[in-house]
Amino acid sequence: MKLGKLLFPRYFFYAVFSTTFYAAFLAVIMPGLNWLARENLFIITFGAVVCAVFWYEAYRMWSLRPY
Repeated sequence: MKLGKLLFPRYFFYAVFSTTFYAAFLAVIMPGLNWLARENLFIITFGAVVCAVFWYEAYRMWSLRPY
């Protein structure tokens, strides 16, 4: 995706979007819930993995861009 003269991989936007919602979830919803419940541990782990995969793919695409 091109914004002005800057070229961003589309995974960058996915990474920013998923990280923003994951951080908001942890900050707003999770403080009132039991962190050690099985469902909550799954959500926390799954969200972290999704964010890590998107950031990894964004970095990989960014490093493969033509100069």
